[in-house]
Amino acid sequence: MAPDIPRILRVWRVFVASPSDVLAEREQLKEIAGELNVQIAHLQGVHIELLDWREKVVPLMGQPQDVILKQLELENTDLLILILWHRFGTPPGGKDPRTGRSYQSGTEKEFILAYNLWRDTGCPQISVYRCTRDVDPKQVDSKQLTKLQKFLTGFGAGGEHEGLVQEYKSVEDFRGRVYSDLVKLISKSFPSQSPQEEHTQSTPSDSERESDIIPTTATWDDIDHGLLKEYLQDCGKGNLEPLRLEHEESIRQYLCQDRDLLSYDGRYLTRAGALLLCRQGRMPAELFTDVLFYDERSDGGTPPVLDSNPCVYRIYRDVKEYLREANLINADSPGDAPYPWHAVVEALANFLAHREYDRRRSREAGPGRIEITDNCITFINPGHSLIDEVRLKAAVARDDSLHLPQSELRNPNLTSALRAARIGQQQGRGLIRIKQDSTYHGSYFLFISDSRQERFTLCLFRRLSDQTAPLALTHVVHPQSQYSELENRRAQVEQEANRSKDTQEQLSELEGRNQELQRAKAEPERASNEQQTRLTESERTNRELEQAKAELERASNEQEQASLKAGETEKELREYVASQGRSLHKTQRVQRLLLALLLFSLASLGVFGLRSVFGKAVTVAPLQVELGVTENAPPRCNPGGETWSVTLYVRSEGGHVPLKYYWNSQEITSTLSPPESGISFSLDQRNGASIEGTAFVASADGQSGAREIRIEAPSCP
Repeated sequence: MAPDIPRILRVWRVFVASPSDVLAEREQLKEIAGELNVQIAHLQGVHIELLDWREKVVPLMGQPQDVILKQLELENTDLLILILWHRFGTPPGGKDPRTGRSYQSGTEKEFILAYNLWRDTGCPQISVYRCTRDVDPKQVDSKQLTKLQKFLTGFGAGGEHEGLVQEYKSVEDFRGRVYSDLVKLISKSFPSQSPQEEHTQSTPSDSERESDIIPTTATWDDIDHGLLKEYLQDCGKGNLEPLRLEHEESIRQYLCQDRDLLSYDGRYLTRAGALLLCRQGRMPAELFTDVLFYDERSDGGTPPVLDSNPCVYRIYRDVKEYLREANLINADSPGDAPYPWHAVVEALANFLAHREYDRRRSREAGPGRIEITDNCITFINPGHSLIDEVRLKAAVARDDSLHLPQSELRNPNLTSALRAARIGQQQGRGLIRIKQDSTYHGSYFLFISDSRQERFTLCLFRRLSDQTAPLALTHVVHPQSQYSELENRRAQVEQEANRSKDTQEQLSELEGRNQELQRAKAEPERASNEQQTRLTESERTNRELEQAKAELERASNEQEQASLKAGETEKELREYVASQGRSLHKTQRVQRLLLALLLFSLASLGVFGLRSVFGKAVTVAPLQVELGVTENAPPRCNPGGETWSVTLYVRSEGGHVPLKYYWNSQEITSTLSPPESGISFSLDQRNGASIEGTAFVASADGQSGAREIRIEAPSCP
């Protein structure tokens, strides 16, 4: 039997002071404190409370360091642990009242105040640790390092604060040294009692419950106040409101004195209090409450996903509510439901109250499990029954109550707290209540306590008239002789369920393979269709190119005819000039006519753009295409919510008019004078589908350009 734990625990307050470069060491301190509380401290009547301002301090107005020190009550601590590496911290303001010197950092202020208290009163004790592992040169602050080195010189002989500094090389080395030092300090400060004293103090009275009244690291602020309100209502204390300050003292008194859910000073949750009401994410590390909840019925729903390490009261509420909404139980009319109301609630209470919650032992057996099948609800607990299975079954068959000494019960205080909320029978009557209610309802149950695998399994079967599959048993009684038959039937039901499950998995696998084959079969056809589509688009593009070539040849012919006409005109003008004589005035007129002829030739060249009057090739600017979304008409949802629209623009430079514009091989327009802003057009698409395509521009000189775009669908209601 495990050693008894003193009823009253003295709180040993440990203050941690350090700059921000040793966060890993601070995390190790939290783990060490939790381990020592379970392994050593609680057995010697002391509870280690680690004072970390990041978790204990409420953000209030004022100078930050003063706010921290006021709330953590440095003057009431028993031990200060100072951890240093390469940083020293930033000045907090204020001066040392004894020397008048300004504090160089918040860490230094905490140390000096603690040192002055120790010199005057002998408390708190102070332990200093210095890390010597290498530092990345990029992280070293020379000013910080200088301040730190100056501070450390004060620990030498004749220094401002003489004392020993323990050096360590790594986080693991720090953990080993601090663990060993704390064990020595606890053993020295709180020596073990003599055997006679220990026996006298550890003999529990009938009202004391030793196993789960140990204080944890969880505090009043870690309580889920919504669940606390429900719990108080179930306990007949609905007049107390957790969020009303005038009721807080009465609630603390009730939880502490009547229910043993708070420590004697009202500050910390006991194990029972943490298990029952701790809010999500604040469950102490030494407790393991995970529950897996499955509904494997053929027409079953989706059970709630229970958070990691949920509190017991939340598990009870969520599971019961799911069973009620699934029409498996009915509190108002129990006979109308396939499972007996009181038996299910009692089984759930047994599942929560009598399981093993110690993390080290329960993790080996795994989390608790609740499984619903077509004909059965099964509760599987970590931790076997504390009573021999044969004796337990015989007692249930005779309706005999089962009793154990309080010191041997598992979670007695949690069980009492649940009974106060009318959850569960008195001690030793739970299984008998399940048996009686099942018999009255016309259903049956069985339980198996497996000490080898550390599990307790309890199965509640549907009423025989409501069975979804024929069962071998047409009636059930519950003497000891029937349990082997019930257990065999349970195994048969599980085997049938497993076979059905395997068959379903095989069908699912075959269905998956069939779908893969269908996809593989459709893939060549899809590729062929895509290839055919590409060929069709290519043919359409070739036809358009041929048409562009024909237009280009026609323009070239027209240009040649214009050039011939220009040559004839020039010849006629020259003949006219020769016939006019040699007068200067006439010569000037001829020159003006020649200039007009030249301008006409150049104008002809500008219209047709292919050849000059001299028959030489003219360079045409390369065609450039730009495609995008119009700024004032981005993707938008259309009325009705079934489609969405977007406006695109196509802008081109270079090439030769006329220009033709296409979208996905469909002509948009043809123009001789494209606007500077480009050609705009709108597209519609159904909700959830994107728009993608290619804009194509063809120039009269045979040039072409294309741009692709993809636009994702907007989120439409």
